[in-house]
Amino acid sequence: MHVLLYRSVATAPLSEAEVGALAKRSAAANRERDITGLLLYTSVSPHRGGLFMQWLEGPREAVEALYHQRIALDRRHTACEVLYEGASTPLTGTDARVLPTWSMRPVVERIGLFPTSVEAFLERLPLYTDRSAPDLPAASARRPRRSRDG
Repeated sequence: MHVLLYRSVATAPLSEAEVGALAKRSAAANRERDITGLLLYTSVSPHRGGLFMQWLEGPREAVEALYHQRIALDRRHTACEVLYEGASTPLTGTDARVLPTWSMRPVVERIGLFPTSVEAFLERLPLYTDRSAPDLPAASARRPRRSRDG
């Protein structure tokens, strides 16, 4: 399984609903490409953009094309930095998908909990991967869950 993990800076703040809508649009396209993943977002402040971190997994050619031909060129963010790209086994200990049922899972995180490295992301990954949560439906946006303490 090929994995790509990147982070970037949002050019404008996004609401939870906007993050959910973005993930919904991505989910529909990702299903066609056999890509699964997780979109993590945190707001820096109400007046500045936020931070993105995204985990993509799937066939190597599809993941590379999605990142280099679409994501890296998207004007909703800047300062894209690939933190890891390659086989999933060195990171996860398995060649299986970490997110097999999510074509794109949105997670809005509090700024103090937002991971700043590959290691920190992997540490928090079990918290983001509640396997009982359904994938985003193709026809309607699902609002990301909001933390009660944030």
